[in-house]
Amino acid sequence: MKLPQLLQPGTIIGNRYKVVRPIGHGGTSRVYAAADLRLPGKIWAVKQSVAETSSYAYIEEEATMLITLQHPRLPRIVDFFPPGTEGETYLIMDLIDGVTLEQTVRTTKQVTEQTLIKLGEQICEGLDYLHSRQPAIIYRDLKPSNLMIQPNGELRFIDFGTAREYKAERTEDTVQLGTIGFAAPEQYGGSQTDGRTDLYALGAILLYAATSGRYSEWNFPQDEIPGIQLTPSFVKVIRKLLQYKPENRFQSAQEVMHAFRSVSPPASSSSYSGLTRPIVIAVMGTAHGVGTTHTAILLSHALKARYSKLTLMDWEQKSKAFERIGQVLADREYGQSFEIEGVQYIRRSNRNQLLSLLGSGEGAVVLDLGSSTDKEGLEEFLRADLQIIVSSPAIWKCQELDELRGWLEQHPSDNRYYCFPAADERAISVLQRTLEIEEAFAVPSDPNPFEPRQLSRQWAEQVCSKLTGGTEPPRRGLRRLWRGMKFDQGGL
Repeated sequence: MKLPQLLQPGTIIGNRYKVVRPIGHGGTSRVYAAADLRLPGKIWAVKQSVAETSSYAYIEEEATMLITLQHPRLPRIVDFFPPGTEGETYLIMDLIDGVTLEQTVRTTKQVTEQTLIKLGEQICEGLDYLHSRQPAIIYRDLKPSNLMIQPNGELRFIDFGTAREYKAERTEDTVQLGTIGFAAPEQYGGSQTDGRTDLYALGAILLYAATSGRYSEWNFPQDEIPGIQLTPSFVKVIRKLLQYKPENRFQSAQEVMHAFRSVSPPASSSSYSGLTRPIVIAVMGTAHGVGTTHTAILLSHALKARYSKLTLMDWEQKSKAFERIGQVLADREYGQSFEIEGVQYIRRSNRNQLLSLLGSGEGAVVLDLGSSTDKEGLEEFLRADLQIIVSSPAIWKCQELDELRGWLEQHPSDNRYYCFPAADERAISVLQRTLEIEEAFAVPSDPNPFEPRQLSRQWAEQVCSKLTGGTEPPRRGLRRLWRGMKFDQGGL
């Protein structure tokens, strides 16, 4: 099937989108930048494709599915025009600025292992979202030219023309799609694709980037890539992703992310595309009132001497805690952000705000997730470099923790810790035996979390020892901040 006829600048699509210029083409599609006539100043990407008559119903069904997707790694798809008299379809989506991974590989002499891991983690975030849908959505054409690296270092998928829902009753794909070099073997053999197909493509992308574009298929006799300096454990991850049989690969994007974490323990900052990414510490409570916000504040101020920048983000949009803190301690009307003693307090407005923060440079971000169990919050908890669960030390409240642990057992992590505010040594010992957990810590009873005592700083260092390497931070003077305000540790 040939490319659709090139649209000229000024062409109007659907009485709303005015073509500004062509920005690319490939296969059977063209992509344009188009101005939204109803939203002055808004520019969208328009994908123009030609469909066969027999596939009209299928294409419309798939487009309807794509419009429902909402994830920071994916482009928003906001409109669709079904095939007209010439069989041309138009998909309207976000226009994402940046440089494709293909271009990055071609202009970078050597991509470091740390960068490859961060690249893989971000791809896995998008794939995990797609594969977790009911039914699962399979991308099917994951390749370097379909991945855009934005100026802030964040990666996003930019083409969804080949994604489709997984059909359990179907034994093979209606249409065989994929790009040579990145397509899994089953895409050529008549089998139906599933999430493991996308994981093969992930392995091909990592190999392609690691070898500066020389290889995307495993043609090496040993578990090593000649001439490339990669750790054996990371090479094994790539090798497993590229297994010929789907059953021999990783079975989910979550498994791959766990493998990445095993290869690369958290560091004080992580390199990605020439930028640095702050480490992320997520603090989540088992219930309202267990002391989650108090713990997050205490941790932030106890660690601030370690980092050039430390940000505390309030994840729960209905929370009033930051509003009260800002009014009393920052001497100002509450806005989206304020600063107290070198810690930047931010209230989340949307998930893209977090992505922007993660691409902003070095330092650390502490996420106060509260007791929220919304899907996005749980996803951010699992992605964090350090995962802290705050729970009441009262034995009769252990059911709340047990319920959360039941879910967390499906997502194992070596960087997860349990913290119990105001618990003593005996209580911790009882909790460890009763709950069968090893990584349990008592949060010191510190009435002023904005000026942590020595015991609180020692607690923070102990909990975060995997991130800090166990070394003592430089000491800095602290001015008194308290001003007579008292917080109930159990209520924040």
